[in-house]
Amino acid sequence: RAHVALVEEIEALLAAGHPRLALEASERALAKAETSGEPLRIGVAHTLRGRALALSGELERAGEALARAAPLLAGSPALAAANALEEANLAARRGAL
Repeated sequence: RAHVALVEEIEALLAAGHPRLALEASERALAKAETSGEPLRIGVAHTLRGRALALSGELERAGEALARAAPLLAGSPALAAANALEEANLAARRGAL
């Protein structure tokens, strides 16, 4: 439940236009997820971290985070698709620069 609440907090921060705060929260989520050892939780945390990094303009680091998430999310088609969409959005941003 704590993981879900933290994910919701990150999503709200991103939606409100606070990528730096979302990045801080995603770092906490990643640390907690890694201690759980659950691949899906770790993958979701990497995806959220990637989104926050991308919105902060740190495109290279965002790509690294999203790439780390991909194999961890392979067990969930919906989460894998969401991560792939983030990777596509990032590629579009990179192409626009």
